[in-house]
Amino acid sequence: PFNFQLISYLTKQSTGEDFAELVQSWLQAMPKGSIANWVLGNHDNSRIATRLGVPRADLYNIALQTLPGIAVTYYGEEIAMVDQWISWKDTIDPAACNADEATYTLYSRDPVRTPFQWSNATNAGFSNASKTWLPVADGYKELNVEQQLLDPRSHLKTFIQLTHYRKRRLLAEGDFEMHVVDGELVLYRRKVAGVGEAVIALNFGDQPVQGLPLRKVFAGIRRGRLEVIASSLQVPVTAGDTVDPEQFVLPANSGIVLQRIVGPNPIVA
Repeated sequence: PFNFQLISYLTKQSTGEDFAELVQSWLQAMPKGSIANWVLGNHDNSRIATRLGVPRADLYNIALQTLPGIAVTYYGEEIAMVDQWISWKDTIDPAACNADEATYTLYSRDPVRTPFQWSNATNAGFSNASKTWLPVADGYKELNVEQQLLDPRSHLKTFIQLTHYRKRRLLAEGDFEMHVVDGELVLYRRKVAGVGEAVIALNFGDQPVQGLPLRKVFAGIRRGRLEVIASSLQVPVTAGDTVDPEQFVLPANSGIVLQRIVGPNPIVA
């Protein structure tokens, strides 16, 4: 079955402890031999950037793509699309149309179903029709694929880094170990003997974390620098950089993927 734990219970106020509990409870409840799946957005719920906050958009994409199992991404989450207000005149969702003009917004799912934003062209590059099924969202001229591919760093580029990395053996087959530090910092490790380890750090707090206590929570992690695979836009380092976890400062509402490789880490998925 689809795992709707995250989409059902996470809010803008959710802590690292809340997130970890939802993840661990699902993994512990799965029948032996089953494969997990993770759903953060769909056509029936407010978009991640609106429901959980734009500052955490990358954090949740990092989590989605690095947890063990299947990642389910709703279109537009790659670029952090947001909900769009739809007028009564333009509303087409049957659930809303069966209401009235005073209450339709309580039922409408149209705000999360607007055309995908490819570019700053007419209709966001989605269609050359004179009118689209639903109006294109406001702000599409700044928030679109074309612009995010041009930007040095963007939500989309982070998403691409993550989806490429999850194809490699470390994430496809790695063991999973998760810890929460001080209620807000979530740390988990994916490890394959002879290959190496990836460590994911997610800061759900509204204050930066001064130093990642990896050696305190994970057995066998050596002191030294780790390679950055992907990070939230708030994080001052990006793919290919290296950091000393004990000296690294992780900004509020942000995440980072680090790795230390000791052997071949081929694409296997």
